Amino acid sequence: MSEWIDRASRRFWGGVGTRIVESGALDETLYRPGLPADSAERMNDYARRWAYYRNKRLYYHLHRAGWCYGFPDDEEVPAAWNPVPTVAAFYIANVLSGSPSIQAADEAANGDALAAAVAQIWEWSNYQTLRGQLTETAAIFRDTFLKVAERQIDDEPVTAVYLQDIDPRTVVWWEADERGFLTAVRIDTARLTSVFKGDARRHTLVEVWRKKWGDDSPLAGQGGVTYYEVGTGQSLDDKRLGTAVQTQSFDELGYDFVPVVWARVQTHWYAQVDSIDLYNLRAYQADSLNSPLWIVKSNTLDPRGAPVPAPRLDTTALETQTHYHKVGNGAARILYLPGRSDMQPGGAPADLVALNARLDRLQEGIIDALPEYRVATLKASTQLATETLELLLGQATQRVLDMRAELERALVRAHMMAITIAQVAGLRPDLFDAGRVGEYADGVTNHKFTERGVFPKSAAAKAQEFTTLAQHTTAEGAATVAGYAPREVEALVNLSIATFPEEAR
Repeated sequence: MSEWIDRASRRFWGGVGTRIVESGALDETLYRPGLPADSAERMNDYARRWAYYRNKRLYYHLHRAGWCYGFPDDEEVPAAWNPVPTVAAFYIANVLSGSPSIQAADEAANGDALAAAVAQIWEWSNYQTLRGQLTETAAIFRDTFLKVAERQIDDEPVTAVYLQDIDPRTVVWWEADERGFLTAVRIDTARLTSVFKGDARRHTLVEVWRKKWGDDSPLAGQGGVTYYEVGTGQSLDDKRLGTAVQTQSFDELGYDFVPVVWARVQTHWYAQVDSIDLYNLRAYQADSLNSPLWIVKSNTLDPRGAPVPAPRLDTTALETQTHYHKVGNGAARILYLPGRSDMQPGGAPADLVALNARLDRLQEGIIDALPEYRVATLKASTQLATETLELLLGQATQRVLDMRAELERALVRAHMMAITIAQVAGLRPDLFDAGRVGEYADGVTNHKFTERGVFPKSAAAKAQEFTTLAQHTTAEGAATVAGYAPREVEALVNLSIATFPEEAR
């Protein structure tokens, strides 16, 4: 996702696009004239989050955007330590991992048929890639948007219905009801080729969905979608988009919902960015103080035999004076004084031991607030008490489960929408027929993901636990407790019955 956004912005917006990618917030608002103030603030927040995750010349970009206070203006402060990429990678690896399965929420539903329909949607959506993109978006930006789209070439029939992870930086605004279901949303997409006319030109495709449009719109009083194509440099204000290139009402589409799902998760790392900034600033200062200072002392007498005093220097501006410079790429500093002189090292400018101890305490406080980072960076050689390890794993597991719950809830709603749109398009009646899987309106298509662990047990560990438990309980109960998936439990039970038919299993 990230690489595609980088390439697209550079190709579409040229030099401005490069600044958007590299510096973020302040430049990002330049390419979207007419952006509402609240949207601009949110885009700036997204840009800052992205900078921490990208971790490339972090403080150069943050300083340019005006987000660094107390940092030197004339030097680029390196990021000595940034836990954000590791935290995001931890979530990407664990939130939607494993081999999930689907269970019908309604007892009257055909669970197997529903699972088969969802499996087809996953195949059309390339779910193995989608789940990583979705988790990455959530872990960085906290806002995620899943759009249910139809794959159609020109005027040919729809061939597939799939899920798209929409970059939240393209969502200008949205409206939601008390349940968090979207009632309106606007998505801006930079394009080089017109979707409707096919000609090659730089423009922004503006897509606006509403459950009910106002009387001054082409879809007055109806629900549906309106598309606009706005040329480069033109205002993107909602009231100045010009004439719509296409409108479609819900009656024409065959369904009555906005096919975009919004979810918001907790990004605990974002509460630590001020402390991360302070750590890196103090680390930079400690590194600067750690360079040795050499002083060249004057040993000169005037004509009367009196010693010549050292010149009065502005010590706050030594960097700009010709008799003071760094050598060895900053590894040492030399201060030159006139006359017959000798050179000797200066004293330590600070208590570096105390300063490093303070840095350690600051870093430890950040890590304590991010148990997922501590778990992600555990080494095989790390010695931890069992109780401490269980506490860390419990905290990290709960954060993964919290994010998983929000994303799976969004996926379930998107699945239900996709099944409805597939039914309207007449796709795969053997999978999506209403008589087989039900309809969106009656709630029969509602379902849930089966529960699964965050840190799966190894095959050997599960087998050993199953063997031990099976001595005191049924095969089904032992397999379930040992952590086998429902299909694996069924297979083990069938194997047990076939092997020991005389025993009650």
